[in-house]
Amino acid sequence: MMVSGFFSGAMVSVLVARFVSWGTHCRYDAELPACNWPQYAAIGGLIGAVTLPALVFWRVLRRKPEIVDESQDL
Repeated sequence: MMVSGFFSGAMVSVLVARFVSWGTHCRYDAELPACNWPQYAAIGGLIGAVTLPALVFWRVLRRKPEIVDESQDL
């Protein structure tokens, strides 16, 4: 779970780095996706590695609402 969260967060943050590089007119090599992309990938990966498992556990451990069957009251 943490691995998938890390890589999904890293990919999203590299996309953010791409937009930041475009907005700041940063020059980057043709092979690289953006300027300073490893820093963005590391920070986004850490955020994703924490938030994805936390959201999954929150969803799994949440109490389910009780279903009231009103047809039996008639």
